[in-house]
Amino acid sequence: MNSTPASLHPNDDARRRLEGRRAELRALLANLAGAAVRSSDEPAEVSDFKDLAGQEAQEAHSDATAAQAMPELADIGAALRRIQEGHYGLCADCGDEIAPARLAAVPAATLCASCQERREQGQRCAAGRPAR
Repeated sequence: MNSTPASLHPNDDARRRLEGRRAELRALLANLAGAAVRSSDEPAEVSDFKDLAGQEAQEAHSDATAAQAMPELADIGAALRRIQEGHYGLCADCGDEIAPARLAAVPAATLCASCQERREQGQRCAAGRPAR
């Protein structure tokens, strides 16, 4: 007997994973923003250049983390829209299905492995459109 409910949509797992990752990224960004506000509210008590360098390194790390999170959030939002519109799992270049293993590894993937490789090499996709 199958333990999966009949009403479970094939993309429900992807949707849950994407929504979970989106929540993680939003929490991370909220924490970074809260830390930035707290540090700007605190009086500057730098005792030496090592303290200043440490603070600057922490700020640079926070900025880099936020810079990585924002595009990932956009990709997740786009993937959730594709699920809602019924286009999730289809390659944006050639229209073929993206391999389930690829979607499991990269749930927000928009390209099949072949088109992704072609795009990385700057070649045309199978459908004849130039790689973007």
